[in-house]
This record gives sequence, structure tokens and C-alpha cells, in this order.
Amino acid sequence: MTSLPPDPYPTFRPPQSPDGGGRALDEPGVPDRGSPLAAKIAWVITFVLMAVLVIKQQMPVEAPPIQPTNPGLVSPPEQGDAFALTAKLTVAMKSLLGGQSAVQAMESLDQQAATEPDRLRLAIVAAELQGTKEALLRLEQVKAEGDLVEDVQILRAAYQGEGRVTDPAAQKRLADHHGWFGRLAALHGVPENNADREALFDFVPRVLFAFVLLAVVLFVAIVGGIAAFIAMLIQLSNGRIRRAFVPPAPGGSVYLESFPFFVAGFLALSLGFALYSHVSGNQSPTLAIAQLATQWVLALFPLYPVVFRGVPFREWRHQIGLHAGRGFWREVGAGLYGYFAGLPLLAAAIAISFGVVIVRMIIEKMLHGVPGGPPANPIADVLGKGSPALIVALFILATLWAPLVEETVLRGALFRHLRSRMRLFGAALVSALFFGLMHGYNILLLTPVITIGFIFALMREWRGSLIGSITAHFLHNATVLTVVIVLLNALKD
Repeated sequence: MTSLPPDPYPTFRPPQSPDGGGRALDEPGVPDRGSPLAAKIAWVITFVLMAVLVIKQQMPVEAPPIQPTNPGLVSPPEQGDAFALTAKLTVAMKSLLGGQSAVQAMESLDQQAATEPDRLRLAIVAAELQGTKEALLRLEQVKAEGDLVEDVQILRAAYQGEGRVTDPAAQKRLADHHGWFGRLAALHGVPENNADREALFDFVPRVLFAFVLLAVVLFVAIVGGIAAFIAMLIQLSNGRIRRAFVPPAPGGSVYLESFPFFVAGFLALSLGFALYSHVSGNQSPTLAIAQLATQWVLALFPLYPVVFRGVPFREWRHQIGLHAGRGFWREVGAGLYGYFAGLPLLAAAIAISFGVVIVRMIIEKMLHGVPGGPPANPIADVLGKGSPALIVALFILATLWAPLVEETVLRGALFRHLRSRMRLFGAALVSALFFGLMHGYNILLLTPVITIGFIFALMREWRGSLIGSITAHFLHNATVLTVVIVLLNALKD
């Protein structure tokens, strides 16, 4: 009978040499510094702060809308407008849309057309997808005033006649008021190889590149995720995967105290900038960049145990997981492996969220006659409408700040405290819930975020070191943001 080879992943223990006070860096069975009373106080503060943060994120206070000098004045869609981007993509893909698909595409666009100029632009899209008869029906539904009155008349005359706007003055008027849509109205029905029409759709190759990139990412994720997931199950079943994390004994509080301290700082920045923006009416990209830049100050907050509670830095670093584990590059590799192994769980969470959104849209259609739109995503809004500097600041924050700071706070400090009192899956789930709730997404979109936080917590338990979860966090955020940025930029003028 052949014996199994030696375990290549022996249980890791961080260095046990004493610090200056004679305390081991990460001694099993020893509670962290602090007290049960301090832990109870920290939990009360945590729940209060998290309640305020969730309310603030789910019901944001918006600045009062600025009324234009002339309510009837019409201007082209702003850069990154969600309706404009979706409509352009839909028209570009019209050769792939059959009759029923075109109807479904128009229903989806109906949900996003929130203003009368958008409804007029939707009529232009309808001419492309369903013909001029449908476009005329939609023009009848536009409540025209100001500039829109003549715009509707121009389009109605065009669709009742030649099918497109031919008068140069009318073409210029529509282009000035509706941008890309106005130019499209002048090219309805012309051959695909028309030079002007080709120029109007010059973004299509960029869109195709974005979809190819997305297809490659999905292929790697599906194949790599299935392979890694199966390999992980096999290793778990034969005992090749062993936990390196050393849970402390109950009784301490210092790492739990770090969490409300961090949440308080995060909430103070968020409320401070929101209040200033509301009072001053300043919603400029510069202010948004300043908020993202200021958030880097929070990178110092995980040092709370060192600065305020007297924990030696070396002890803090090892207990929180900021050590090389079994070797830096080995931990990086484990992070990649663990991330891919967790992708099937993430895919299931995304499917659940998608299903919930679809059910919500169906219910709203039954109640109100029209389906509700998808939940807003603040990150997508920034990527679609933000300046290049704002997008760069957001990308750096998501790929550097988030992996380092969030992992240190959530998987380093909070998870460590939870593991002193809870079993693995309970501690992983609770830390993942806090991780999800700290993100400003709609509540319907939190399932995938909570799931990825749960996966990162399992990696912390497996490796002991945070390097693996930091690597996985970086890979996830960088990949998703890169694909979204490439796609959105392909659709911009």
C-alpha cells in the first residue's frame, strides 16, 4: 500500500519569539489585549455607527436640483449619460436584434428614459430598431415644450416623408440639441457603408474590443474557477488544506475596538463631504477627487491598537496578518488559487442578485404598468460620467487602498476578534456582512459583495497571512474595473 506524500502545507505558526514585554507574538490560547467590558462597549458603538452608515448609503440626501434659466432649453446628453450609452450600444447591435429582441430592447430603454428629451431620443432609436411607424407613435407621447416643440415637428415631418431629416438647418438644430441622436436622425435608412454613417458608428470597433476582453475574462474565470474549485475540494477531502490561522482565546477587545474606530472615520469623511456638497451646491469632479484622496487618511486607522492601546508594532503586525506566512510569493500564489476556487460561489451570488432584480422589475410592472429600472450603481455612475482624473483616483483607491485597508480592518482585526468567540463560518459570515454593508451599493446588489468578503475570510483562516486575501481583492477589483472602464469609454463620444 502506497503512503501519501508528506503534506506540502504544514500548519504555519507565526514566530513565537517574545516581544519586549515578554508576550508571544501570536500565542495560541492567549486572549488579545483589552477586556470583555471594552468589547461590549465596542459592539454597541459598532451597531450604532453601522446603522447610521447604512441609512446614509441607502437613502442618500441629494442636493436640490438646479433649475435652468430656460426650462425649455435642450442640450445634448452629458458625457457618460446612462441612457445615451445604452441606446448607442443597442443601435450598434441592431443587426443582431430580431423583431422580438428589438421590442425587449425598447422596453429596457423605456425604463431609463426619464426626461422628455430622452423620450424624443428614444423615438429616434425606435425608427432604427422598429421603423418610422413606431417612431411616430412615440413622438406623440413626448410632452414637448420650448426647443422640443420644433424638434418634434422636424422629426414627425421626416418620418412621415423620406424617413430621415434632410434639411441642413434642421440637421444642425437636432445635432446641437441631441448630439449623437440628432446626427442619427439625419442618417436613418442610408446604406451601412455610407461614410457619414460609418463615422457615426466609429465607436463600434472599440465596443467589439471591449466585448472580446469581457469574453476572455469570463472564459478564464469559468475555466479557472471550475478547475480551482474542484482541486480545492479534493485537497480539503484528503486533508491537504490545513488552517494556519491561530484564534486567540476569548476575553480580549483591542481588535474589535479598531473596527468602530475605522467606521467612525469613514462615516465622518462621508457625511462631511456630503454636507459640504449639499450646503455649497458644489458637485464638481474636483470635490469628488478630494474626497477619494482624503480617504487615504483612513489607512492609518488600523494602527489604533498600536497608537492608543499600547500593542507593540511587531505583535500587532503578526496578529493582524501582515506577515509573509509561508513566504511572500507563495502567499500571493495561494491568493490567486483561493480567488479562482471561490469564483463558483461568487457566480451563484451574482445569479441570485440578478434574479432578485428581475423579480422586482416584474412586480413593479404588474403594479405600475412599466417595469422598474435596475438599481443605481454609484461606481458605474462615476466611471461613466467622471473625468479621467476622477476615474484614475477611483481606480487607485479600489486597487490599492481597498485591498490593503479593508483587508487589514475586516479580515485582520474584526475577523480575528470574531474567531476568538465563534466558529469559522460564523466569523466569516459576520465579517462579510459588515464588509458588504460598508459598500454604498443598493441593498439588492450586496449579495455578491458579501460573498466575496466571505471568500476572503476563508482565505485568512487558511493562510493566516493577509497577503493572499489582499492579492485576491486586488485582482478582483482591478479586473472588474478595467473591463467596465474599457466598455464605457468605447461608448463615449
